Amino acid sequence: MNSQYGWIPDKTCENYYKKLVDKLFKIIPLKEENADTVEVYIQDLIYELVGNDDVFFLSNDDSRVIDIVSILQSIKNEDMSHAEYRRAIFKCITLTNQLCEIVVSGG
Repeated sequence: MNSQYGWIPDKTCENYYKKLVDKLFKIIPLKEENADTVEVYIQDLIYELVGNDDVFFLSNDDSRVIDIVSILQSIKNEDMSHAEYRRAIFKCITLTNQLCEIVVSGG
């Protein structure tokens, strides 16, 4: 995949997106445990995703990065039920997997 810093191998990108999915999953136990760090953790993910968009040129015509960031912002700011934030996290994971498919397929 081409980036603003040059070519990044597709396998490297694929591995990164798998790691990002793991980071999204981690929100669930942090929320369940009412961890003091959950809001900062989510904010760090938001920064990472916004930075990724700049590096990988992903959202030219694709709103998925914005969708993920918006969902994470909502999880961070709103008092959601257990079912609501789990559903929101799984939606983020689905969108992240879709972005990974785009990167790996080159399209």
